[in-house]
Amino acid sequence: MSYEGDGEILEITKGLCQQLNITNYNPASVSWKTVIQKVIRGAKRQLVLPYDQCILLRDGLILPAAMKDRLEPDEWTPPIIASILIYEKVFRHRRSRGRALIVVSWVLLAAALLPILRVVFSAGGGSLVWVYLLLTMLFGFLIVWMRYLKGLRARADRESSKIVGTARFVAVLEKVSSLDATGEGKTGNRRGVGAVWPLLTIQQRVSNLQTNLVSPNPESL
Repeated sequence: MSYEGDGEILEITKGLCQQLNITNYNPASVSWKTVIQKVIRGAKRQLVLPYDQCILLRDGLILPAAMKDRLEPDEWTPPIIASILIYEKVFRHRRSRGRALIVVSWVLLAAALLPILRVVFSAGGGSLVWVYLLLTMLFGFLIVWMRYLKGLRARADRESSKIVGTARFVAVLEKVSSLDATGEGKTGNRRGVGAVWPLLTIQQRVSNLQTNLVSPNPESL
């Protein structure tokens, strides 16, 4: 079900796309959902959409239903939607390059360890060592990858704050946090969604922004 602010959210989002030089995204609808479906290890799971997040569809936006009528359209768009646009669209190539760099680094590390592993294998302990190495490298890759993505999200927040100003961005995040007093909105504890979305908590987002105080761009929306 739509509400009267949907049109304004779409218009400001389109304006943000122009300002950020995003030419491959033109949302035509806004939908509001409490949970979304994600496929994890081949199984469909329902996950709460965190109150401070949104999802970009091919031709629309999904916003958390619990925040409908509780944030003004201009509170949704520059502070929150702009950050997602920067992360998903502007930083898309950075995510690809980062993944490739991490994979190459891990392959080079495995190649460097190969002579040692051959000695261990010849000594009779090879099979367990190979299993341990593969598991260690897999979990190591995931940890480094998640940290890299969180770093990009932090940078996206800082870039977004250049549009609206740090004070306004922080004020909106703190408002959302206050509306998630029960923790159902997953803003203070990302348990259950962190493996799907590498997200900073609201407090981490606020701390990140407060270390980089900026005033709004005069040309911002």
